[in-house]
Amino acid sequence: MLYKEFVDNSVWLYYKELYGILLNLIQVDKGVDVFLNIINSSERDTYTNKDWTFYAKYAKKKKYIPQQCANFCPYHEKCQHEINMLETAVIQRRDIVVLKEPEFVDITSAQSDLYNAFNKAMAADDKKIHIIKAQTSIGKTHMYIDYLKNADAPCMIAVPTNILKHQVHRECIKAGIDAIKTPSIQEIRDELPQDIYDKIQTLYATGNHKRANIYLKEKAKEIPVLKNYLEEKENVMNYHGHIITTHHRVLYSNESWLKKYKIIIDEDILMTIVCNQEKIDLADVEEFSEKNRIPKTIRKYLNKLLSLSEEYELFSVEPIEDHLDECSFNINDLMKGKYFYSDGEYIYFYRRNGLSDTKYVVLSATASEYVYEHFFGKDTIIFHECPTAKYKGQLIQHYGGSYSRAYIKKNMGIFDNIKNKYGNIDTITFKKYSSSDSELHIGNTEGINSLEGKDIAVIGTPHQPPFIYSLLALHMDCADTEQPHYRDIVHNGYHFWFYTYKNEILRNIQLWMIESELEQCVGRARLLRNDCTVHLFSDYPIRHAKLTRD
Repeated sequence: MLYKEFVDNSVWLYYKELYGILLNLIQVDKGVDVFLNIINSSERDTYTNKDWTFYAKYAKKKKYIPQQCANFCPYHEKCQHEINMLETAVIQRRDIVVLKEPEFVDITSAQSDLYNAFNKAMAADDKKIHIIKAQTSIGKTHMYIDYLKNADAPCMIAVPTNILKHQVHRECIKAGIDAIKTPSIQEIRDELPQDIYDKIQTLYATGNHKRANIYLKEKAKEIPVLKNYLEEKENVMNYHGHIITTHHRVLYSNESWLKKYKIIIDEDILMTIVCNQEKIDLADVEEFSEKNRIPKTIRKYLNKLLSLSEEYELFSVEPIEDHLDECSFNINDLMKGKYFYSDGEYIYFYRRNGLSDTKYVVLSATASEYVYEHFFGKDTIIFHECPTAKYKGQLIQHYGGSYSRAYIKKNMGIFDNIKNKYGNIDTITFKKYSSSDSELHIGNTEGINSLEGKDIAVIGTPHQPPFIYSLLALHMDCADTEQPHYRDIVHNGYHFWFYTYKNEILRNIQLWMIESELEQCVGRARLLRNDCTVHLFSDYPIRHAKLTRD
């Protein structure tokens, strides 16, 4: 009862009562944020006379336990309760409790805030990563294309996929903007002999980019499409106007070239970095180290990797600057790596660990301030979250099951049940369970607008293998190899049970990745501007959703 009064701001609370609530909320994920948001939004001046942020940090540092209800709550003799708020508020598995209803603004206000934040970021004279978090369909693409018309310097627009690259380029041309797009070898694969394309891909996959370029120039003499491809690459490098490219191209480009442009990143580039993993067979590394004549520095480096991979799952090794042209695996990117995960058979690492030393403006509906700050460093990040507008359509979330891959495998009848209940609507689910003629599946939805305005179903909670979270956590100086378990957590204004981690960094990484994928899937219908319905089947609560347990 007291907590409800606190949330509703219906009565004035004494300091003792507020402090008792705080000592309970500091025990749960985002509990402090919930407390401070309520305090700061209250019109009661006496609430802000105290430095509650200091009290919260001090209490957490000293590991204060939850205060008992009898010691601070005026209703402790009237209501049924346990020892403290946490034990009283324990929820059952599969329950989701809304702690704070979302607040909405009109679309015009949301767009105005986005434009102001974007123009401020573009005008900033620094080398920081400016992240603007704004909901899907609010008008991010239209905004930066409009900006290009009168930009005072050449800009580079980077999008996640080649499909989006072409879409944005067409929109630029349609708007009368002089812009070119970077070419991609994958886009001409069907026009190349299979053996030549395979050779090119092998050279790139093994980190032999110089040899790949030499090979391309040799074959371009006899294959016109390759000649055109190289000419397009050369034109891009010498072009002085706006360029449309991909996340991968930005990650792999020379810093001196990137610094010529104002770089605008469409969508979450950190997700691209995380997904850009390399997997190398440890047996290949051992065999190469033993049977080849290689510099002592490289042999020493490889032996250290092999030794640590036997002893630890997660470990770090300082990179070296050596380069080899002949190797059956990607040894050159391996030697540039720093953080590794080993399962005893393979070694995993990121091909690129970060961004060049220049300014970036990231526009994303899914970016996590917590994850960006821990990955790139708090001093590197300027984060702005735009207010959200209410959907025109509706998102209905069905959370009666976990809808993980394992859950769906045991409950294959759910697809027929959904079809019988909602008709033959388009469905986005895991690739294994997608229809054979569909390119849409969880993990492959970015840039696809074919479902705009349609009723759709999204089925699945996209958990990743634990090592995915652990490897990213290692980049944040967290070498915890904890395994996830079902536990009740507070996150994004919801109290619910979820298969997650106790460790804060691991948990935030996992929830960010799951939420990002679900938001991408739900976003295909463009609910903000279309009167349609998305049925989401997942036990991870998404903001804007109307929750139902059926």
